[in-house]
Amino acid sequence: MSSLSSSPIVRPRFEVASIFRLAWVRYVKRFGITLHQLRVVRAILSCRTRDLGYHEDECDHCGHLEFSYNSCRDRHCPKCQGSARLKWLSARLQDVLPVSYFHVVFTLPHSLNGLLLWNKGVLYELFFQTASETFLEFAQTPKHLGAKPGFVGILHTWGQNLWYHVHLHFIISSGGWNEDRQCWVEHKRHQRFLYPLFALSEVFQGRFISGLKQLYRKGKLNFPDDLEHLEDEDSFEWFLSRITSQRWTTYAKPPFSGPVQFFKYIGRYTHRVAISNDRFVHIDPEWVRFRYKDYKDNHTVKTMKLRPVDFIHRFLHHIVPKGFRRIRHYGFLAGNTKSTLLPKIRDSLKALAEAGKRKVEDVIESVFAMLGPNNIACPQCKIGRMITIHIEEVTLPLTHGFP
Repeated sequence: MSSLSSSPIVRPRFEVASIFRLAWVRYVKRFGITLHQLRVVRAILSCRTRDLGYHEDECDHCGHLEFSYNSCRDRHCPKCQGSARLKWLSARLQDVLPVSYFHVVFTLPHSLNGLLLWNKGVLYELFFQTASETFLEFAQTPKHLGAKPGFVGILHTWGQNLWYHVHLHFIISSGGWNEDRQCWVEHKRHQRFLYPLFALSEVFQGRFISGLKQLYRKGKLNFPDDLEHLEDEDSFEWFLSRITSQRWTTYAKPPFSGPVQFFKYIGRYTHRVAISNDRFVHIDPEWVRFRYKDYKDNHTVKTMKLRPVDFIHRFLHHIVPKGFRRIRHYGFLAGNTKSTLLPKIRDSLKALAEAGKRKVEDVIESVFAMLGPNNIACPQCKIGRMITIHIEEVTLPLTHGFP
């Protein structure tokens, strides 16, 4: 068998895994660790090393063989998201419509961060539910659109400097399906956005606060440590009144001109992790330095400096609960209605210009070109594709790979 080194992987000079190796013991002594966090860290430490085994690929044209270490496939791992993103985009090809799309961002106020960190599962779920219901309510109101749009929601919990910053990206179609008239309805072109943003934000905020109160009354919220005082009903009501008095940010960007731009853009957001390895400037036992964009300073690129333990602390804030779906589909893209509505919508859109149809074909062709069979082109002949013919997997004990 050829050596595993026959398929060298070009890695960034510095990696998240390097920081865990440097400061993991110090971090655990200071902050402790949950079982779920332990599993994620182990996956990142073992990714693309001999610890996880290897796989053998063969070119279907020239027979060239390569051996590579297995990936961990954890959704928090910076090394594993490229192929996952392309596969997700490929699966979304069936959803492409020759229409324009909007990008909207809902952000929760930072004064909720403490409660969010201790109640990720229920509050992230509430965030998705209330934001999507707000969209659908506005869309199906006749004065705004009077139809059911299709949209994708993507949860992000970080800012560029790795601070906890919980927000939802929504990519929403410019029009929607009117069930009564059985036709596609396009948004009013004179509007900057589909719905008034201030009103959208107000309704969302009201829904979220109402949902938060229900969770409190049902005893589904945790109040550990410095949040214990919120177990008292008066203190909780005061906390809610303070949050309600703040302005909640809902932001809409200009619409995409078509599906090509939509696909290019959404691919940047779907499978992001808190930080990519190529942003690191330097890592040593004392400091972690990485690049970030300061959006308050005209998107200036700056360098952040953190102690390794503090970096790990910030990074682990962005681990989502086990089994939680960070990407969701709504409206006519929801799983239970998509197969029925999409064919009807395409028939209704047939009257669009042929140029619009070609845009969709361009998207499909470009994404398939990125993917290809098995997503790997042969480095030897440049013609064939590398097909996995053997996988040797290794099951590790939970504490394997830790210092």
